[in-house]
Formats: sequence, C-alpha cells, structure tokens
Amino acid sequence: MWIVGVDLGGSKVEVILARRDRVVSTFRGEGLNRQVVGEELVVIKLCEMVNYVLRNHGLVRVDMLVVGGAGLGRSREQKSLEHALYGHDIADKVIVRSDAEIALWGALSGKPGVVVIAGTGSIVFGMNERGRLFRAGGYGYVIGDDGSGFWIGREGLRAAIAAYEGWGPETALKELALKWFTVRQMEDIIPKIYSDISPQRVLSSFAIAVIQLAENGDEVAREIVENGAARLARITVSLLKKLRLKKARHLRITGGIFKDKIFREKFMADVKAAYPKIDIAPAEHPPAYGAVLLGLSYAKEENAKKSKKSRS
Repeated sequence: MWIVGVDLGGSKVEVILARRDRVVSTFRGEGLNRQVVGEELVVIKLCEMVNYVLRNHGLVRVDMLVVGGAGLGRSREQKSLEHALYGHDIADKVIVRSDAEIALWGALSGKPGVVVIAGTGSIVFGMNERGRLFRAGGYGYVIGDDGSGFWIGREGLRAAIAAYEGWGPETALKELALKWFTVRQMEDIIPKIYSDISPQRVLSSFAIAVIQLAENGDEVAREIVENGAARLARITVSLLKKLRLKKARHLRITGGIFKDKIFREKFMADVKAAYPKIDIAPAEHPPAYGAVLLGLSYAKEENAKKSKKSRS
C-alpha cells in the first residue's frame, strides 16, 4: 500500500511517500496558505510536488493521499479540497484534515493526549481516551495564533514602532526592525508588510530576529517571547481540563518557535504549574508522517468494516 502524507504549511510544505508505515521519500517545498493564495493555486502547486515525488519512484498514482493544513479544520473546506484533488487522479482515496489533526497523529502515534503547535501560527489539539477530539486556539493571525511566529514577530514590530516614536520603552528592536526590513524610516516598513502576499510569513520570519534579541538580553524582546509562551500555556491548560484524561497525561510540542529555550522553558513551567506530573516532550514524528499514520488507521477501520460485513 502506497500512501502520501502532506503537511500543508504556510512556511513550508512537506510531502512524505510511504510504503505502509515505512518512509520511502521526503520532499519539502515552498509554503502554501489556502486562505491567502486560494484553493485553485494550492491544488496546482501541491499536485506538482506530489507528482514530482511519484515520478522519482516510478509511480503514477498511490492508494491514498492524506493532506493536513491550516484553514482546513471544517468539513466544508475539507470536502472542497478533497473533491479538487480527486480531479487530478493521483490517488484512489483522498483524505483532507486540519494541520492540527495530522500533527496529533504524528506527535503521539494515535495515543490519547495533546499536541501544541507553535510555528507560523499556533493551535492546541487533543484526543481523550474515548477518541473524542478537542481543540483550542488556532483562529488565524487576525484574531488568534497566540504565541506563534506571527504573533511574536508582530509584537516585536509593534514594540519597535513604540520605541521609535517615543511612546514605548527603549529597545534594540527599533534598530533591528529598520535593519531587518532594510528601511531608513519606520513608516517605510508599511509597504513591506501590507504589499506582501503573506504578511504572516513576513512577520513570522521577523520573529526569529526577535527571539535572537531576547536571547541576547533585550528585556522588551524577552518579555514578548515569554508573554507569547504564557498565553499559549493558558490555552493548553484550558484544553487539558476539557480532556479530563484519566490515565497519564501526555503533551507533545512541535513547531519552530519551540526550538527557542526561553519560549520552551516558560511554556513548560506554566503548564507544569497546573499539571506537575504531565509528560511534556517533543513530537514523536513530524505532521506529514502523522498524515500517513492517520491514513493507515482509516484503511484499517475500512478493512475491519468489510471483514465484518462479509462475515455477516
């Protein structure tokens, strides 16, 4: 059985080709955000990537294609993208889910628990012992994504503007922003942000510089990073309460922002303050492999149904 698992991210797209649960090939391409570029372009670019991987292994189509991505949390969006991908005839079965669901499968290999994603965006996703799914956060960059790369980058730029105009505390973020965006005056940053096709990607990349400055001792930058971690921890604790896990509580973290020590330690400390015995660790597998595992689970369930039906 050949399966392709796809993590459709705003910063990058990861495609994994697997023979059942064994990874055969991994490909990474430029990020695609369905909400920004539209479904039609996402389908075209995604199919180009998948076909490239298949051709390299002498394949034309696979048994199953499982895609997880931002902005695909609702049934309507999932069905729409599934229908569009079926039209390109690259898989017998197409399954589309949210980025959080495939991340959960990758993080815990199907076991009950919680995954927290902090990359370009952020979301908390969990499953209890009964297999019921819960989510918190993940409302997008306009009204959500607390503690994400976008959120940290935006707050860093806001602090830089405040220092530049004299109504905020002094911080090296002021000089950093001017240098990062290659401008002489702060107002020249405006077209750099709003003219780009993906403001999320621009500000998420700036977050890397904000985090580095925090590590170098800038108090304002550190406060931003720790505040982002604290906000995401509060969201996580709220979801853990809803799950009501009776056995061991497992929490897995994934996404580029968790690579930062300041962010990671603050997040873990705040969660452990509420749940001292919680098991916090990095995700077991990447989300794209989680898509593969989700697909295998679906195939297993379908085979069990067929077997039961044939016996009856």
